[in-house]
Amino acid sequence: MKLFAKLFRANSSQFLTTASSKQFSLSTKLLLSSLIITLIALVGTSLLLTKLLGQYYLHDKQASLIYEGKQASKQFVSYLTGQTDLATLQELIKDKEHLQNLQIFINGDDSSQNKLDPFRHPVSNEFTPSELARVYRGEIVTKTITGANVHNPVMSVAMPLTVNGNLEGVLSIHAPLYDLMHSLPQIYRLIWLTALLVMIMATGLTYWVSLKLSRPLRQLNSAALEIAGGNLDRRVAILSNDELGQLGAAFNYMAHHLQEVEQSRQEFIANISHELRSPLTSLRGFLQAVLDDAVPKTNREHYLNVAFEETNRLTRLVNDLLDCATLQSASFSLNLSEMNLNELVRRVVAKMEPQIVGKELDVQIALTSPDPIINADWDRMQQVLVNLLDNAIAFSTEGGKLSLSTAREGDVVKVSVADTGIGIPAEELTKIWDRFHKVDKSRNRTRCGTGLGLSIAKRLVEAHGGTITVDSTLGKGTTFSFYLPA
Repeated sequence: MKLFAKLFRANSSQFLTTASSKQFSLSTKLLLSSLIITLIALVGTSLLLTKLLGQYYLHDKQASLIYEGKQASKQFVSYLTGQTDLATLQELIKDKEHLQNLQIFINGDDSSQNKLDPFRHPVSNEFTPSELARVYRGEIVTKTITGANVHNPVMSVAMPLTVNGNLEGVLSIHAPLYDLMHSLPQIYRLIWLTALLVMIMATGLTYWVSLKLSRPLRQLNSAALEIAGGNLDRRVAILSNDELGQLGAAFNYMAHHLQEVEQSRQEFIANISHELRSPLTSLRGFLQAVLDDAVPKTNREHYLNVAFEETNRLTRLVNDLLDCATLQSASFSLNLSEMNLNELVRRVVAKMEPQIVGKELDVQIALTSPDPIINADWDRMQQVLVNLLDNAIAFSTEGGKLSLSTAREGDVVKVSVADTGIGIPAEELTKIWDRFHKVDKSRNRTRCGTGLGLSIAKRLVEAHGGTITVDSTLGKGTTFSFYLPA
């Protein structure tokens, strides 16, 4: 066992070391994953902000130019209709251009009037003939002239100038965008600087969170290796009530269960060793005495009978151990068929008649009518009843009474085996189903049970979907009852 533990520990350590050398640690994975997600989010947000900010500025500038153009158009119409003189119009346009940093011109052909000549710009060619044609049709045309080859980017708006439905010319208004070219890059730098600072802060926070999350897992890993090495007392500290805390609690529960299983295994091995050692020692002593002629011939038959009983006891022990192993196996199955429970009781009593007669026991049988028919495994149910009846016979005094009965209780059938024997102490009632548990602490050889019969009976009844109970009074007797689906 120690060799197996060493090999398992060595293989486990080698596997985990190899796995960890080929892969990133969990904290590194969390850190990298969070950083990648944060980086993508920040870069995407920054790019979107810069694009939206530029578009918003241009859209706002365009709306402002259109508004100023419409206001200027009203002033030109007032001049053309004689409501305002030329000097006043020139003063208004000059003030608007100065205050708003604009240039306002008249483009294109108009009617025969020459009143707009002072505002014409003969070399203004911001708009193409096709664009001017659109304006002539009543549209407002906006264009922005930017690019690497443009020293001073400009936004221009052209709109028709009409009086009483007649086209008098094209009003164009121009605004430089150098303030945009100077202010937006600063805003962009601020955005990217903020993104960088957020990235640094996110990196630190993610690193701290990844360490905090991975620390309990590293402790679990260390504890698992220790348990694999045989230290079943190892536990992990539970510092939270979240999923990691629940995982730690589950791990501690598993370790506690493994500890109980290991203790049960050790007790099982110790019990088997004791149960095997005692009859083997007796057999060896008897046979050695016979071989050494230390036994008188008149007593040899007695000693041989005792040796034969010990071999029978060994046979029963081995059979019970095989049954225990079979019941715990995943391949265990029942051979179910319809069976008469009353008939089973009759046959078991007939089978056990030599033991009953040997103790001069009075047997009373009370069977329900009509005969209960259940779906069960005949051989396994016979094994249950034999174990219970054998136990009752073993702990009954000579001349005592045995009672066997069947009864219907709702949707189940009850089978009871009662005796008037020595009874079981109350503190032992919950332990009698354990393997190798014996109420008789002296292990009296006159009651040569293996300590497995009741454990096997309980497992077989539960395999049939039933339950088994015990009721006992010390010095008065014991009643075992099991219930099966009808």
